[in-house]
Amino acid sequence: MKIRTITCHDVYNYGASLQAYALQQYLETKGHDVKIIDYKPDYMRVHYKFWHVPPSSRYYTRAMRNPILRFFLCCYFAPKRFNTIGRKWKFDKFRRNYLHLTRRYNSYAELQAAPPSADVYIAGSDQIWNCALPNGKDPAYFLQFGRKATQRISYAASFAIPEIPTEHQKQMSNWLKCFDAISVREHTGLSILHSMGLEGVEVIDPVFLLKGHQWKAFAGSKQLIDKKYLLVYDLYLNDTRLQHEAERISSEQGLKLVAVDANVKCPYAQINISDAGPQEFVNLISHAEYVLSNSFHATAFALMLNRPFAVFYKYANISRMADILHHLGADNSLNPSTPCYEFDWNEINRRIQTMRENSIQYLTEHL
Repeated sequence: MKIRTITCHDVYNYGASLQAYALQQYLETKGHDVKIIDYKPDYMRVHYKFWHVPPSSRYYTRAMRNPILRFFLCCYFAPKRFNTIGRKWKFDKFRRNYLHLTRRYNSYAELQAAPPSADVYIAGSDQIWNCALPNGKDPAYFLQFGRKATQRISYAASFAIPEIPTEHQKQMSNWLKCFDAISVREHTGLSILHSMGLEGVEVIDPVFLLKGHQWKAFAGSKQLIDKKYLLVYDLYLNDTRLQHEAERISSEQGLKLVAVDANVKCPYAQINISDAGPQEFVNLISHAEYVLSNSFHATAFALMLNRPFAVFYKYANISRMADILHHLGADNSLNPSTPCYEFDWNEINRRIQTMRENSIQYLTEHL
């Protein structure tokens, strides 16, 4: 069967790249002809552009009118923007070597004019329907292109927020009505669908469709850090609980405190890695003694690779983290006052397998 998927696959984000790869790999092992629609509108091509001024900047409007101000503002942003340029090169190599892509589409108009032919379009996974972001308001991620006869389903799509703002509800509801089947990644996603009069099922994130041994083979067996270490992936650098716990374990157990840097250098790490690609990211988790993070996918890989972990997260869109930990019986690892790193990995692996089988059943029924 010819399947074309659409997701945020090329945004220099570990989870986004790895979930796109995982769904592609799983479907190909079932004999399908699979390609990811290489959709990259303007708002997804700004990560390493010198002249980009974030619309969130208070100087945005003035900078767009004044080229001199824009130049100096971009000079100010440049050190932060390009300090992870090595990571960009690793991601670009990963995209070339591992993701099977269609031709490039630079706008929704291009996608509408010449959509890729397919028996099935799949939307998902990750935060493609988060309307707090541009992609959550983009009809492309709601499969508003191609022949009407083409089957349309979602796999583990995420709204990422607890409810849809009133001004977006009608449009989103109309777009979702074109789907033949809808699956979401969080329980809150089901509530949102029900509020629109739509049905859906909850499935597991695509990275769980591949088993732990497959991810270890993907990451390679060579350990990148030649000492025992604790791994931190701190996206926000504003939660002292995470920092204090990392420093405590590192000191008490004599472990190197290693950080995979996000946009800026983690200030409390002993070893900073700013050029890790998707393979290196999985490798670093695979060999860590502990994994501390506020990242969904860092947590997902710690679970699959059976690495002791804790999650510190203080934002409202916590449901995706809470749901997976609840399903796997690891609720106590989310914002723990006294972290415990004793896990029944046999039970966790059994529950992952059950969720994997239920998710595979959804895909099997609709392909």
